[in-house]
Amino acid sequence: MDHGQVLVVDDDPHICDALAAALELAGFRVATACNGIEALRAIQRERPSLVLLDIHMPLLDGPGLARMLAELGIQLPIVVMTTDPWPEIYAREMGASAFIPKPFAITQLLSQVHMSLERAS
Repeated sequence: MDHGQVLVVDDDPHICDALAAALELAGFRVATACNGIEALRAIQRERPSLVLLDIHMPLLDGPGLARMLAELGIQLPIVVMTTDPWPEIYAREMGASAFIPKPFAITQLLSQVHMSLERAS
């Protein structure tokens, strides 16, 4: 069953690979990007159903990408992933639908993804 496409944006390739594998097993199509610039290009090419977005990345960070999407009028559910001690502040400032602090269990992540997609539909 196809649950839609999720774009995973994280500068750690191991995290991208692990999340992509878990999401694919859960029935999602997955694209990955290692920074906000790559993510913006991917979003403009093919609108994903949801973006899993790290905060701290080189070139263009998570908050910068969220600002650019808002300026372009692109509205997508965003789930913020971060090691920052206050992920809820970033999520609120970025207009994200949810946040999940790193490290997290895959079951927690999948739950946030499903809830965010349900709220967006």
